[in-house]
Amino acid sequence: MSKLGKSLLVLTILSAIVGVVVRVLELESGNYIGIPFLIAFVFIIMQVVVDRRVYKEFMMMKTTKHGVNMGTMVLLVMALLVAINYVAVKRNKKWDLTSEKLNSLSDQTVKLLNGLSEPIEIRAFFRDDSPDEGQQLGLVKHYVSLMKAESAKIDFQVIDPMKRPDLAKQYEVVASGTIVLKYKGRLRSIQETTSVSEETFANALLKITREKNKHVYYLVGHGELNLDDDKDPQGGGFFKKALQDASYDIFELNLITQKAVPESADVVLVLGPKQALLEPELTALEIYARNGGHLLLTSDPGQKTNIQKLMQTLGVNFTNKYIIDQVGQQIAGSAALAVGMEYSPTSEITKDIKEKRITLFNLASPLEKDMKAPADWKFEEFVKSSPASFVTDSLSNQMKFDEKKDKKVASTLGMTVTGQLTSKVAQGKSIVESKGGKDFSLVAFGDTDLTSNQLFYEQINRDILMNSIAFLAKDTDLISLRPKTPLGNKLDMTNTQAMLLVLGVYFPIPILLLIISGLVWYKRRGA
Repeated sequence: MSKLGKSLLVLTILSAIVGVVVRVLELESGNYIGIPFLIAFVFIIMQVVVDRRVYKEFMMMKTTKHGVNMGTMVLLVMALLVAINYVAVKRNKKWDLTSEKLNSLSDQTVKLLNGLSEPIEIRAFFRDDSPDEGQQLGLVKHYVSLMKAESAKIDFQVIDPMKRPDLAKQYEVVASGTIVLKYKGRLRSIQETTSVSEETFANALLKITREKNKHVYYLVGHGELNLDDDKDPQGGGFFKKALQDASYDIFELNLITQKAVPESADVVLVLGPKQALLEPELTALEIYARNGGHLLLTSDPGQKTNIQKLMQTLGVNFTNKYIIDQVGQQIAGSAALAVGMEYSPTSEITKDIKEKRITLFNLASPLEKDMKAPADWKFEEFVKSSPASFVTDSLSNQMKFDEKKDKKVASTLGMTVTGQLTSKVAQGKSIVESKGGKDFSLVAFGDTDLTSNQLFYEQINRDILMNSIAFLAKDTDLISLRPKTPLGNKLDMTNTQAMLLVLGVYFPIPILLLIISGLVWYKRRGA
């Protein structure tokens, strides 16, 4: 490099330093502040022109070419990473690869979050010095992060109740490890921190966002499903708890003592009575339907009861036959296990079921539309058995398919009916039919076992039942697929399989990478 070139390079550096000092100290303002940088630019151009031969020789060197190539590759990789990060920030997309989709929110939780009209405060009161609480706090943060990705109305904060007793008092916290939700001035606490899950938050969101709880009555006195029993597999305690978690108030209905269905009843459940209802009871339920009531009726084949008479009045024929399902035989070894596999895409109850899911029914009977029902009534067969099923009159006579007399067909297991009931009234000397004026709604199942503790949490039984209640109660925002339950999948290997994994994967891969890196170094050692 020539002496003039060196002098110009020094002047360039000095001019740049002057420009930085002027900029930092703000010694000048306006357009003049860029003059030192302009002078530095002129000096560097002059220096390149003066020593152009030196730069040309430098660029022709082999090491320079390699360096430029490497620098270009580094810049390209950096530009690619910047572009990828920019796109990732602008268009955030996550993939949940777990079989139960545990790292994404269920349809129900997403609907609840999208329905928030105001911000919701979530305060996690955990001590900083507690390792056990720290593990639970990690779960809380995980689910809150999923919720924040769906809604901007989540205000989350972790508070140590020992350091901020004032906030603990404000949010009515009496013990560490409590999660508090605050929405529209209402508080809801979650203290079951040993089992924090998405369902924990979904239930709390349900309860805190409900302006008013709906009333659900269930008929008693005829051997119906016992909703107070959560121990017996044939009890219905799980169903009742799910209703309470969904902010429904549950009441017994005894039509012998009460004479009529209470006006506050939003939904009435009649779950598999084993004895016949008295005529006044049937009349009371029919009057409730005529006045725009909403009923869920289940019945089992082979039971001596007259609940089928009420079903027929409301447009559904209970055939009192048995569905024999070969898919049920494969799943549980019982052909009497009917498997719901076909769902209506237009029904409010099943329209959210997009993937192949199954519902389990035990000793179920097909349902049919009553051909005498009024033409303006709306019917929806929302769940059917598998196409591999057939119907028989008696379990004792036949459990295997007979090609000569049997026909495989998907039988209706669940049906909805909406319409107005008519009643005969006197008008002068004649009797005419008069409509009730309000639409009733009915959900009928050809089996009661799907509501039992034994089958309630199997497959999507819970979703079908809870969606049925939401349909009847006009809670359209609750019709969805609920939070998933971990299956707890694990990999079991024998000693031989474990040894093959170690010798075939764990050892060879690092050794192969070491050999490849050595070969690359050997080929480039003289570069």
